[in-house]
Amino acid sequence: MAATAFKKLEAGPLSVAGLQRLIDRLPAETRARLAWLPIELAASMSSFLDGPMDESSLRLLVRDLGRITTSFWPAMISVVEHPDLYRTELETAWRSDAGVLRTSLDPEVADTAEWTIRSWIALADLGLTLMGAESSFERASDARASLADLGLPLTGAEMEEVKRVLASAVAVDESVAEHGSPLRVQALIMAAIEGVRRGKPRAVIADLVLRAFDEMSTVMEYMQTAGLHVDPFKGETLAERAERARRYADHVRNALTHDDLQTLEASRLRRLR
Repeated sequence: MAATAFKKLEAGPLSVAGLQRLIDRLPAETRARLAWLPIELAASMSSFLDGPMDESSLRLLVRDLGRITTSFWPAMISVVEHPDLYRTELETAWRSDAGVLRTSLDPEVADTAEWTIRSWIALADLGLTLMGAESSFERASDARASLADLGLPLTGAEMEEVKRVLASAVAVDESVAEHGSPLRVQALIMAAIEGVRRGKPRAVIADLVLRAFDEMSTVMEYMQTAGLHVDPFKGETLAERAERARRYADHVRNALTHDDLQTLEASRLRRLR
């Protein structure tokens, strides 16, 4: 069961460097066997970024990424027994990658990138939790406790529905190239990050981020329709939340016109100024 779940989970690094970091943690023999993966991923990214970056090009990149991901995951089966190691890598990855994007984006788009990355990470964490639950599913109380930490349904029937929804959202088949696939989110964010590192124009990077946001929004809407709530900001510290709230308030304030402010004044909502 665990091996099958791993094949269905489209979670992994969000950059070529992130993939290399994960491979570097593997035993020497495995590293040697997978050394081609970052090279091929970099080549696929180059083809996409140097091309039209249209829908056809994106579909090709997503299929390449899916093939690379499928080749990579069997070597990472042990992560089911050591999930905290992988969660630490994801935490490091999103902070590093969001930082790379923030240097090349306007503040509003940078926050959009962070939300997209954190949403994708939260989905990956959900999949990791479900894999851990499946690997010892005969201990139903332990599995339910793991899912309770994520605020998910606790009954056996509801747990089966959670797994069914997640599997259908991230199954490795032709659907990975369709709109709303988590793998499309991953491909677009990776392309944006690689685009920054290769000196692509700011407008190009912003467009890739906004496309990724649109894809991730579709994924999250799908999960919510199924009754699942995935919190992108779970684990955020109070200081981080306060800083994010301040940035969001600045975005709203900067978007207000003089007429908007007059309307708010008339409504006695003066504290936004």
